[in-house]
Amino acid sequence: MFMNKARDAFYEEMMGMIRRHVSSQPCVALVVDKVALNRHTVDITVIITVVSDAPEENLVQSLVIGSPVVKDHDGESLAQELKATLATVGIESAQRVAFFAADGQYHHASVLQRLTNALNCADKDGQDEVASMPAVWDASHLINLAEQDARAGTACLWVDETIDTMTGITRRFSHGRGLEELLDTAVDGATTVTPKLWSNTRFAAHAANTMKAFRTNSETMCVVLRGRLKRERRVPVAQDLWKDISSLNDETFKTRLAALHDDYDVLGRDSRAQQNTKLLSWEHRAEYGATVDQPHAMASAVAALGQKDVHHTAEAVAQVDFEELWPNMVRYKSSVQGPPVPSSIIPRQIRSRAPPLNYGRRTQEKTLEWAYAEKK
Repeated sequence: MFMNKARDAFYEEMMGMIRRHVSSQPCVALVVDKVALNRHTVDITVIITVVSDAPEENLVQSLVIGSPVVKDHDGESLAQELKATLATVGIESAQRVAFFAADGQYHHASVLQRLTNALNCADKDGQDEVASMPAVWDASHLINLAEQDARAGTACLWVDETIDTMTGITRRFSHGRGLEELLDTAVDGATTVTPKLWSNTRFAAHAANTMKAFRTNSETMCVVLRGRLKRERRVPVAQDLWKDISSLNDETFKTRLAALHDDYDVLGRDSRAQQNTKLLSWEHRAEYGATVDQPHAMASAVAALGQKDVHHTAEAVAQVDFEELWPNMVRYKSSVQGPPVPSSIIPRQIRSRAPPLNYGRRTQEKTLEWAYAEKK
């Protein structure tokens, strides 16, 4: 009982501090996203504001102001829920929301338009001008959508094959006895970390971490599987074990995995940058531009690497840049230079374009270009 009262008192005090701060600001930015927790979907609602008396590195701060359980997922219900959450910190006018950022579900359901209309109707200032909010599609979500579009292309079928193989092996060690066996097995010169499972709903940074963990554990996993194979007497189970052991030792699989690790490192770096609320708008654009440009340079480096006769300065430079652009795949450089392999590693450009967002004379469009490498 005491802890419940203490929690409620702490909440009221913190919300009071936020309300007092918000009342002194002309406007705030609004960021929303839904998260599933304990079989319930909650709507995480965040405001981004300037705290003028904070240290320089913390001038721009993000504050969670609510996480109500989502009862209805239609656009009108979500808009009314956001309106109620904003009211808890004293925001009851559309003119006080300078910016709105969310993923595709909110845009497809016209949540921003509905929220703008609800706030304009409730505006107590009685102003004649109808306020509008500029909006963008969450950049990290766009990167995730672009990556999924790229994988859906026929030229990138090898990507899903590689991920499926990695996931199948990882499941053997993700929990229980398998996890204990992995972490307790000592291999000279090898380290082990807790495995991570692939998720299509997680962003690129998680994908990069998943591949890093798998590649870190691969040698130890192979030792553990060989031990299981020696003890196994059931033929079908032994065949499955041998298949996974063969994959872990296959140069093509290891080359593909290293290349994807490098790819997702690039995407993950930009995904993290786009989620960094302390970066200013031109810093976000610079990170985005670098993400668009780097895959082209990576692809050129692989294409130049496969050429025996280098006739142009650009090709020579690209060959030199290979080690810097492909820090993980460089270990398998000879495999890339060798005979054609199904994995393919020269570029296929994939463009994923979010639909234009038209709200109150504002149009925002986000475009992501991504290239998977494919070897001819």
